This record gives sequence, structure tokens and C-alpha cells, in this order.
Amino acid sequence: MHEDGFAFTNKVNADKVAVSGKKGTQKLYRRNSGRPGGMKVETFDQLQKRIPERIIEHAVCGMLPKGRLGRSLFNHLKVSLVPSILTRLKNPLSCP
Repeated sequence: MHEDGFAFTNKVNADKVAVSGKKGTQKLYRRNSGRPGGMKVETFDQLQKRIPERIIEHAVCGMLPKGRLGRSLFNHLKVSLVPSILTRLKNPLSCP
């Protein structure tokens, strides 16, 4: 993939992500405020309670190419906890 197709990707139910083994307590997510001593570290379980969308975004960002194209593709990712109105309109349910 070497070009941006301008297609948006919607991911829902980010709060239902599950991991096996001890990854809930051992997997660490790091971020830095940019100030000296500003490194923040939290586990998978803590981040899932606080911002479950960030787990999916972090995983997808690691799979994308590094550089300008990867940043452009990442902007087309939409992660949410519940299906949005647009998602429901794109995938209508059939009436009995």
C-alpha cells in the first residue's frame, strides 16, 4: 500500500478488547508530557478503564507505515465505543 485511498475505517466496541494471559497487568503503555520527568506509564487494564479507544489506535498505528503516509492513513481511523448513526445507516437492518 503506497497511496492514501481516502477511505475511512470505523471500529466499534473498543471496550470489549480482551487479551490472554497476564497481558492485562504486564502490558505497558507509555506517554510523555514533554517535560522533564513527565513519563507516564499505565497498564492495559488501567488504560482500558480510562480510554479504551486508545488501545485500538495504538495497535493500528504500530502496523501502519512510518512517515507522512502513515500519519495520513491514521487520520482516517475512527474508533468508538458504540455504533454511530453513520455506521447504522451504512449497514441497515432488515425488517421482519
